[in-house]
Amino acid sequence: MQIQEAVELIVAARPLLGEQPVKWLELGAGSGTFTQALARILPAGSTIYATDLRPQHIPSTDTVNIHSQRLDFLQDELSFSAIDGILMANSLHYVQNKSTFLQKLRPCLHPMGRLIVVEYNTESANHWVPYPISFPKLAVQAKTWGFTSVMKLGERTSVYQNGGMYAAHIS
Repeated sequence: MQIQEAVELIVAARPLLGEQPVKWLELGAGSGTFTQALARILPAGSTIYATDLRPQHIPSTDTVNIHSQRLDFLQDELSFSAIDGILMANSLHYVQNKSTFLQKLRPCLHPMGRLIVVEYNTESANHWVPYPISFPKLAVQAKTWGFTSVMKLGERTSVYQNGGMYAAHIS
């Protein structure tokens, strides 16, 4: 996926993010495609902590600071606090027990914190997507995790999964 395609998938979140600088945490940044997409929709002066098992240097933009660092979000302690948002693009499907994992994330988030999730819209597991979560299932589970709003931001076809991909904003 190209950066502009990633932007198109999540851009509907822009009006929900406000106009003041914010701090975001990305879990599973990979090569930085969605990091760069998020940087394009965040307010100027914002910061993204882009974490991955094998972090790559992801350059800051003219308006958003990006800090790449090593983190195994499944195993390591998350030592972040007062984060305004967490981005999980193609990484939540590696989490087997999502309820326990969300309890691990809660202390990192500002009380009004939000999540942006990008996932395959399927319940069929495979080697690359071991614990998938479709949008309908995510919408139901997010409420049990204490969030009050789940909004689909966008969707697109996928060459890897028949159900395509979706992006969701959870607050």
